[in-house]
Amino acid sequence: MLQNLPDETEVLIFRGNDIPVLPPNIFGSEKNFTNLKIIDMSDNKIEEVKGKTFHHAPSVERLILNHNSISFTSSHPRVFSNFENLRELHLNDAFLDYKSADLAEQLHTIFMNSNLKRLEKLHLEQNEIENFADSKVFCDLQNLLDLYLSNNKLRKLSFDIKCLLQLRYLDLKNNDIKHFTNEELATFDSFIVRNQSFFLDISKNPFICDCMLNGLYFWLQKTKVTVKNNVTIRCHYMKNHINYSIYIKDYNKSECNSKLSIYVSESDNYAHFFTQILLFFISFFLFIFLTILSIRYLLEYCKHSVIPVTKVHYVVIRNSDDREIHV
Repeated sequence: MLQNLPDETEVLIFRGNDIPVLPPNIFGSEKNFTNLKIIDMSDNKIEEVKGKTFHHAPSVERLILNHNSISFTSSHPRVFSNFENLRELHLNDAFLDYKSADLAEQLHTIFMNSNLKRLEKLHLEQNEIENFADSKVFCDLQNLLDLYLSNNKLRKLSFDIKCLLQLRYLDLKNNDIKHFTNEELATFDSFIVRNQSFFLDISKNPFICDCMLNGLYFWLQKTKVTVKNNVTIRCHYMKNHINYSIYIKDYNKSECNSKLSIYVSESDNYAHFFTQILLFFISFFLFIFLTILSIRYLLEYCKHSVIPVTKVHYVVIRNSDDREIHV
């Protein structure tokens, strides 16, 4: 049916189907659809995309493949090579369950072979990405402006963004980042030098309220980077084995050097917890030991201090009411 699209078609929305394999020349091999600007093929259970699937759609600027199960081992590495004018690529929750390292390697291969020179926006949300073992994964996207990586499992900035000379927005919201190094914070600042503005979203990450947070705390005060939702960014700490959180803007930076600081890392809290248990058992056994010694001492004292009692022999016990009988 897609091979019979009207020539005037500008937007194609083809969602909610069951198409494990997208065959070559899905739009036919006879003509180019020069008016087609947007393709949305989300929620189609797509697993494999052939190399020439999207031939004859050279004018497409936005491709949306969200919520599929694409396998790169089955799909062709030049799967996006026919989109000469592609500006936006949406791949939210788009892949088969991959290990992060494998996904990074496959993405780099595809970006390198697909010649996406005009790509400006890349969406990779909700793909359970923990890290990018291939730090150069995005470096072939030289005109990339906006990179969306929210709702993954990233623990740090494990990919190179210095190579993205035009980058203006980085979305790291709702990942698993606990700290930023000073070098990473300096990298964010470097984009202000290159561009007039740079936007960053790091909200909803589980930052730890410890001394390492000082770098982020001071950076937020002085940076010229536009940090979205900066007043809602929180850090977490443990107190009495209960997890608390506060806004970073309210973080008392001086307390990180205090021995009485309540802002401690998770590892410190575990150590504190086990120390408390150990002290409890030591105190308990010491109490038992002292109690036993006290009892023994008391018994010995009583043994040597009691006065002997004189024995009295009674022949008969007379009842006071009995009358005296005279014989």
